[in-house]
Amino acid sequence: MSFNGVACLRELVTLVDWEAAMGEEVALVLVSRRDCDECVTAVKSETELGVGHLCIVDLDNPDGFRLRSELSWISKEVDVVPFWRLFLRGEDVGSVRGLNTDAVASMVRGNALSHSLGDTDTQKPEA
Repeated sequence: MSFNGVACLRELVTLVDWEAAMGEEVALVLVSRRDCDECVTAVKSETELGVGHLCIVDLDNPDGFRLRSELSWISKEVDVVPFWRLFLRGEDVGSVRGLNTDAVASMVRGNALSHSLGDTDTQKPEA
């Protein structure tokens, strides 16, 4: 599987894909677009993030429309790509907006230590 020529382990396209990812101990989901340079950079940084693999929800993949419509948090919360969401045994434990891979790595490490994370929003609100 690849995203703009960058290898990745899993693109989430169907509900079956989603359920399989949520069955993992840790699932780091990246919501992205193909024309987003920061998203490609984010995928390349996968090994620095401290997770075994990265799951991608590509907003440009027409095959994933049904999945995206089922996951209401995408339309409600994703206003910036890349958008990261961390799940622990299927439970949402945190999110990061933007290319702040340090914040993503910290969220993953914090999860390993405490199993309870809040949202980390790296975007400043507009005035």
